[in-house]
Amino acid sequence: EQIGKTFFEGDFSTIEDALGFSLNYAQIENSLRAVPLFETPKRRVRFAAIKDGYILKSRLGNLRLSKTYNQQLIMTKQLLTLGQKQLVIHYSDYQKISGQWIPMKIHYEGHSKGEIAQLKFEFRKVEVNTSIRTPFSIPRSYTRI
Repeated sequence: EQIGKTFFEGDFSTIEDALGFSLNYAQIENSLRAVPLFETPKRRVRFAAIKDGYILKSRLGNLRLSKTYNQQLIMTKQLLTLGQKQLVIHYSDYQKISGQWIPMKIHYEGHSKGEIAQLKFEFRKVEVNTSIRTPFSIPRSYTRI
């Protein structure tokens, strides 16, 4: 974070603790690309047309899944519910990049034990399938948070 000159260093457990759900690397990556976190079961799926799109609801054991799509079948929301825990991921401001629709704004909202945690991402530039170099070091004037 450039204005406050702070940075964060952590692993998946930090995301799990904040959002209340255990997600692996592939699921986190999929969530950033607006790809369903879990494959839709082939049985017992409910589909409904709504005012401005569609909702697909299903279950995987005790996990309830809901995916909302707009009229162009682009995902606008994922909802995961497990008991009292809930994770909602909102997608907006899509741009077509290299033939793929990419969300430029993503908002995660985790509800667990009466607490709400939020993570918001706004991307200015996205490149798909390009080589990257990350010769980066954190400036000494920044403080770990």
